[in-house]
Amino acid sequence: MAATRVLAWCALCAATRAFVIPAKRSTAPARRASLRPQNIPPLRTTFLPAAPLDTSDEPTNDGFWRDSGTWVIVVCYFLQGALGLSRLALNFYLKDELHLSPGDLAALTGLATAPWVVKPLYGLVSDSTPLLGFRRKSYVALSGLVGAASFAAMATVASSTAEALIAANVVASGAVALSDVVVDSLVVEKARDEAEAASLQSVAWSSRYVGAILASLASGAALEALGARGCFGATAFLPLLLCVAALGIDEEPMESKESFWDEGLATLVALKDALLSPAILRPAAFLFLWQATPNCGTAFFYFSTAAVDAGGLGFDPDFLGKASAVGSVAGLAGVGLYNACYKEAALSTVILWTTLVSSLLGLAPLALISHANRAWGLDDRVFSLGDDVVQSVLGEVGFLPLLVLAAKICPPGIEGALFAALMSIFNAGGLVSTEVGAVLTDKMGVSESDFSNLAPLVVTCALSSLLPLVFLGWVREAEGGGEEDVRPPAR
Repeated sequence: MAATRVLAWCALCAATRAFVIPAKRSTAPARRASLRPQNIPPLRTTFLPAAPLDTSDEPTNDGFWRDSGTWVIVVCYFLQGALGLSRLALNFYLKDELHLSPGDLAALTGLATAPWVVKPLYGLVSDSTPLLGFRRKSYVALSGLVGAASFAAMATVASSTAEALIAANVVASGAVALSDVVVDSLVVEKARDEAEAASLQSVAWSSRYVGAILASLASGAALEALGARGCFGATAFLPLLLCVAALGIDEEPMESKESFWDEGLATLVALKDALLSPAILRPAAFLFLWQATPNCGTAFFYFSTAAVDAGGLGFDPDFLGKASAVGSVAGLAGVGLYNACYKEAALSTVILWTTLVSSLLGLAPLALISHANRAWGLDDRVFSLGDDVVQSVLGEVGFLPLLVLAAKICPPGIEGALFAALMSIFNAGGLVSTEVGAVLTDKMGVSESDFSNLAPLVVTCALSSLLPLVFLGWVREAEGGGEEDVRPPAR
């Protein structure tokens, strides 16, 4: 029962989805070529399903939806999905208006992950230093204002150069990360029993996916109707919902206390000691390595949007937006498949087979690059959607065991802080994945007009996903252990 509580609690709170929002990081594996927008928000975990909860003595919860705190959670997590409205526009603007090469676009948009890598520090600051007398509502409102200002800047003063545009996008990502860590703390405070934890989990998970799907469906049409800068301007209104949501946070004013900082520093020391213990260090290293294999998604984005007479696929923004929405729905199906069929299986077994199959299917874009699918009588769009659906389902089935692994190795006493640190390590792997993919794209000469080496790039990225399996034994060691084997080191 203790293990179930730890897993459910970790999947609900953890002060990070380092990724995405994402994003992706919870759908198709990062190393494959995909139709979905590539500047995916980093990993967060509160919206992902956890192990089944024992609710045999579940209390009635008639006031759940009358609680203003529930609606704060709904708004914040919906917003994280809805901010995807600008992602497709950002890729097209950097490609078509600022004329970035595939490698440069991948390198710059990957920087949006950086604020999520250090997300646990935001929790330390917000917990220890009240802003205007509040540790929650003031920070949520601040993140809304900063996010709105950042997207407004992307639509106006920051749109003239790639550096300024990416800087504004990184600030917007940091604002989302700040609100995420504060709202996660609200989830933890509200989840006082397992029944309420299950309800909050469903709310957070559903809200974000609804926002992501709606944003994906609208993003292509919005880009064609408003233009990229118009999409940035429209997105600027969304973070203001956080300012409204902040009014619903029930919190008493308080003053900063030295004890908060002392507790925070003590937690950091405990985290360091825990992460250096082999029982945690090795699985943490596997999480990083699994996520750090190179990503060629940006190069494939250029190929998929290039004109047909230039050797590309000629996909328009509307189709790409709908493809992203279909991928999100398929990801939901993958979550259900994992919970229905694989949650009792050994983690290492699920990771092994999903990685092997995913690596093989990661070669499917070769058919599009060579146009072999046309010889088979399959339209480019039909083939692309089918591939994306399968990879999204498979990506979730392969990703969820990693969350279970991260929860399993967290020792009692510092579960939340350590889980947040593990997700930051995972996000750091995502940042490395994007940047290494950008270097490979440049070194192999793939550009906006030359796709002759795209096939070797896809093969390299797909096969590289097999490399972390060399260290799968570290996962088996964690499986063979348990809570008893990963206690905090003695001081």
